Amino acid sequence: MKLVIVLLLSAGLLVSACTAFPAPSEADIQTAVAETLRALPTPTAFGALTPAPSPTATPTSAPTETPTPLQPSPTATSLGLATATATLLLRQEFAEARIYRVGLLVSGQFLVTLLLSGQPQENYRADVNGEVFKCQVLAQYPDRLYCTGPALPAGKTAVIRVYPQEGEELVFRSDFFVPLPPSSTPTAVNKRATSTLTYRNKP
Repeated sequence: MKLVIVLLLSAGLLVSACTAFPAPSEADIQTAVAETLRALPTPTAFGALTPAPSPTATPTSAPTETPTPLQPSPTATSLGLATATATLLLRQEFAEARIYRVGLLVSGQFLVTLLLSGQPQENYRADVNGEVFKCQVLAQYPDRLYCTGPALPAGKTAVIRVYPQEGEELVFRSDFFVPLPPSSTPTAVNKRATSTLTYRNKP
């Protein structure tokens, strides 16, 4: 009898825990991160920050040859692929920084999370496709930089640039794909409509 009572109490606790799931607060970024983020697949372009070996010999007989000067170098900021490497000595926390997650918050704002090499020593801001994003660090995750701003066009590539709060020095640049929003709501409406039509057609 005692075993049955214990099992019933345990089942009741599990049901209450499942039904009492708190709704995410729009004012609390930490809750929004936990409830609304969609994970971004590990990008191959972000991981390779090791400088590529530069050519050791350049033919002197063909000074007008164009392929050699057009090859990207590890310090070229115009291509945006090795910007983090070029600023290693200036911002150590961005030495191996990468985009960790992106997602749309309940408030309608877009969130870009950067995973840093260490805790930031100053405040930063971001520019995403020309839009201003505010960046902050949560006490629970001191090695992550959370940047929020206006919603971005889904299904397209965006570029994020990070600067010191009071400066114009570029410390990080990378591109990422903006995921498509979930389509669970239209599916549910279609199911209800189909069910109603089936009921009306019954004799």
